[in-house]
Amino acid sequence: MIYQQLKDIIKQSKIEERDKELWYEFIRVANEEQITSVLEVLESNPEHLDFLTKNLRNSINLVQGKGDKSVEEIVEEQAKYIEDN
Repeated sequence: MIYQQLKDIIKQSKIEERDKELWYEFIRVANEEQITSVLEVLESNPEHLDFLTKNLRNSINLVQGKGDKSVEEIVEEQAKYIEDN
């Protein structure tokens, strides 16, 4: 059920199709706790989807060795975003 909730939010969002595909892949491999965390953030403020999408893309690029950001930079961006919002 929570997996479908997140899929519905992503499907109805205005993010690019390629980003929706990243989210669908995340949903496929994520555990319930991870999905719940994302849902809680998006339910509190749907505008967080843009930041979460950027963060997801940066994390995937890092794992694939294609990213131009380090783990530290990604975490630093997350901390700043959380602090500011």
